[in-house]
Amino acid sequence: MRSGNKWNVWYLDTSGTGDIFTGPEKYARRIRELFTGAEGIRFVYYYRNNKLKTKLFYFRTAGERSEYLAAGVFSLAKALINDRPKVIHLPSFDRVYLILHLLKPFLKFQLVYSLHGIVAKEDSQKPELSYFYRLRNRYIERSIFRDASRVLAFNELLAETAVKEYKSNAEIKAIPPGIDEVFFSSQRKLLNLTGVIEIIMLGGFPRREDAAYEILPILSRYGNNISVTLVGFKNQKLREDCTDLKINYVVKTGQQEWSDRLSSADIFIAPYRHETFSLSGIEAMAAECVPVFCNSVKAAELVIDGKNGFLYSPDDLSSLAEIIAKLIKSPTIRYQSGHDARKAVSNFRWEKLLPIHIAVYHELTER
Repeated sequence: MRSGNKWNVWYLDTSGTGDIFTGPEKYARRIRELFTGAEGIRFVYYYRNNKLKTKLFYFRTAGERSEYLAAGVFSLAKALINDRPKVIHLPSFDRVYLILHLLKPFLKFQLVYSLHGIVAKEDSQKPELSYFYRLRNRYIERSIFRDASRVLAFNELLAETAVKEYKSNAEIKAIPPGIDEVFFSSQRKLLNLTGVIEIIMLGGFPRREDAAYEILPILSRYGNNISVTLVGFKNQKLREDCTDLKINYVVKTGQQEWSDRLSSADIFIAPYRHETFSLSGIEAMAAECVPVFCNSVKAAELVIDGKNGFLYSPDDLSSLAEIIAKLIKSPTIRYQSGHDARKAVSNFRWEKLLPIHIAVYHELTER
């Protein structure tokens, strides 16, 4: 996909450089690693820094062919003009796209956008964000959809929502993200008859954390038999309220640590009402955790209630408590449901999904 000195594809890496946890960051990192060494693809990272000079003019390349580029605002724009890539892949929403949007009329590149969620809708659920912040994000998101030639949405519902919200003319394909083999590679979990039951619960937003206030006091009845890991929870007061329960707080975790936690966990609870695609939930299923999802989220479509996981109504937390109590009391159900959960997500392996991305690049570079 390379011709002369031109990079035909720019992959605008948004995964950062440290430990990663969020779905978009995992996706961006994995795509970059899978395409490393591919001819004609340059991996470009927008360098964020608090120092104004660095933020504007930072420029550094790496790799045998300088295929890795980290750049500040002006350096990024200059490199884009010099490289003139035919295709730019934006693996998740990023405000840096504003630079590319301003240059697109002159450079005529084809934009591929991987759609994880509608940012405008997500921002509306965060009351702490300022009006200016939301307005800016909405403008950038609208620009992305207006400029995109191809949108890779994680599911059909998300694709339909994007069309309705922004009336995009881009060709939108529903392509789920892949799951790293590290989650499938863990050994089959054994029947846990006497050990401590490990539960992982996701937080990060008030709508998720509200469920924890209802559930954890119930779990505390089981005392030392239960260990709960709360991921992304901002309020750590729960540990004080549930002194009989072993509670671990994890703000952000790297891929290997996350895999290790899932491989030792028995139950995975994602107490959110609205989610376009729960990559963490799918990873938990691959690791043979029993998934407990709200029946209004997209991942619920992968769950046969009572067989390879459990579903509850978002307005009925008492049913969530009953499900968890049932799983705690029955090691056989945990064992079989976890095994069936892994089977349900076996088609989400990257080896099956990567060829689709390659085909998109080839098609657009040949236009």
